[in-house]
Amino acid sequence: MYPVFALALAALTTPAFATIQFSYCNIGCTNTNTGMTYAAFQAVTSGLTFPASPITFDSANLSGLGIYTDPASGAIFTGFNNTTQEPLIVSGADLSETGTSGQDRPIQIDLPGDTYAIALFLSSVSGFAGPNVGINTTLTAFNTSGGDYELSIANSGSAVFFGLVSTTPIAQLFIGSPFAGNNALRILSFETGQDIPVTAPEPSTFVLLGGGLLAIRLLRKPAFLMRSHRKTEK
Repeated sequence: MYPVFALALAALTTPAFATIQFSYCNIGCTNTNTGMTYAAFQAVTSGLTFPASPITFDSANLSGLGIYTDPASGAIFTGFNNTTQEPLIVSGADLSETGTSGQDRPIQIDLPGDTYAIALFLSSVSGFAGPNVGINTTLTAFNTSGGDYELSIANSGSAVFFGLVSTTPIAQLFIGSPFAGNNALRILSFETGQDIPVTAPEPSTFVLLGGGLLAIRLLRKPAFLMRSHRKTEK
């Protein structure tokens, strides 16, 4: 019975979701399915848990400093002007930058530790925007290099989808443009796909389980002895 028990423990500690990395955007994507849709993203991430689908924004979750914390996913959104924190605002159900230009004004998004996928729809406050997305990087590095992926937003009336699925947790991402000629951004919706693996039972659980099995065995033993005694008398 021991091999079966060991296999059961191994199954309990195996993460519930793992896949190769996919990314979805419309310009400059690498290791990607360019032009894929939100529906395709949902199909790829069917093994993950989405706390809210999708997340839209409520001004009640905006701090006095203009930092937004989403209560469903735990994601934190912070706006910057270069490296100085700059307030974000909620307009309707959208989260927007307050700068007059999108240049060197990234939005930093800090994610829960079990996040393996993100999806968002982006637009601009007005006019053209060509934001980049940087994954698991730093503010200074993003302002310098421009990130990993490029998007293109024609005007405030259009939106672009970006999604990413990773084999390792996504801790942080930046959205913005280090280049001139870009307008401020609006995040229309955002959601996270989280992997919550089943953990092995704690030692106390095994103590209780073992004690219960022993008790059952002891309770059954007198009945067996009584049957044996009756047979002897006969």
